[in-house]
Amino acid sequence: MTFELQYGTTGNIRLEIPEENVISTFRAPPRCDDLKSRVREALEEPLDFPPFSRCMIPDDRMVIVLDPETPEAATLVETVCEIALHKGVKPEQITVLLPAHSSSLLIEQLQKHLQEQCGAEIKVVEHDASLPNGGSYLASSSTSDRIYLDPAIIEADFIFPIGQIAFAPLLGYKGNFSTLYPGMSSEEDIKKSHGQANVELEPEDERQLHQLVEEIGWLLGIQITLQVIASEQGGVSHVLAGAPESVMRRGKEHLEQNWTVQIPDRLETVVVSVDTSGTGQHGWREVCAAIETGRKLVEHEGRIIVLSQLQEPAGNGINQIARSEFPTDAMRSLRETMPEDVIPASQLARALDWARIYLLSSLEGDYLEDLFMIPITDEADLTRLLQNELGSTGIIGSAQNVHGAVNLND
Repeated sequence: MTFELQYGTTGNIRLEIPEENVISTFRAPPRCDDLKSRVREALEEPLDFPPFSRCMIPDDRMVIVLDPETPEAATLVETVCEIALHKGVKPEQITVLLPAHSSSLLIEQLQKHLQEQCGAEIKVVEHDASLPNGGSYLASSSTSDRIYLDPAIIEADFIFPIGQIAFAPLLGYKGNFSTLYPGMSSEEDIKKSHGQANVELEPEDERQLHQLVEEIGWLLGIQITLQVIASEQGGVSHVLAGAPESVMRRGKEHLEQNWTVQIPDRLETVVVSVDTSGTGQHGWREVCAAIETGRKLVEHEGRIIVLSQLQEPAGNGINQIARSEFPTDAMRSLRETMPEDVIPASQLARALDWARIYLLSSLEGDYLEDLFMIPITDEADLTRLLQNELGSTGIIGSAQNVHGAVNLND
């Protein structure tokens, strides 16, 4: 049986696997046609809310809160800015605000794109998490935590979140208000939140951080958002706009239908491909998220075969694994040091303790062996590997965005 998988930014391979071995396959949804028209339609007829153009007046100070991981973000922001400018909002009254640690290249590219497409200079800025307390005071939460956010958010007349509804290790689901906190607060809050990831929780399970994020959205009085669902190769499959609760409910339905793999029993082998994220990134974050998907579906001591073009240097967390005697030894130091890549590093360490991981990448084989992984040198090496007895097998494309579950309804 032949399967075609895309991986990385340019990789494409045809795999021959005996049909009797293949228990489960997954392919990501395709890109939607004419994204800009889809965005305009969603904003003209939002879910359970009046048209977007009626939500602002010319004197409003408008802050677009943008999740930097949003697929095709430039087109989304461009369309929103065009509508606001047509409504009479002046360019200098519009700010596109990204969370701390966003890519400077992304900010530069977005600024240039808006200048070219909107014919106006619109501010695109990154939150400064080094501000005292992380920003200006908003309120105290229901758990008596004092909440500080970027001053532009506190001073805005109209806050409009643009982002992606997706599965997320910290929140279960990201989307709507998830860019507001902790990314728009202090370095301390950002670091503290990283320690709240729990890979054993299902997306619907209760999380204290998610409750706080929802409360912040309510305190800010945000009544309309624009969110998308990812497609294959870092595109957009669906566009949703409207009242936050309605948008999130519809978004979860799309994730359940289009981005969930459910199987009755764990598999002996899981092949996962990693394509590009919404920003075109293809790094450790995406690869470790795909490995986590494989871990949830593979049996103990089974095989996770990862197809990537990974060449990004590893961060401190990943390197802690390479310096450890066993993968589990790194877990304690990761919890103590909380490096920036603590989430992907923790996903990798946990998967290494559960299964054998084979990785096709552009990294040195010796380094991958230090990370307790088995390097796949090229596609020919991969083909030879797949000629071995695979047992029950799953083939998961775009695995970095997938939620895998075994006996979900039991």
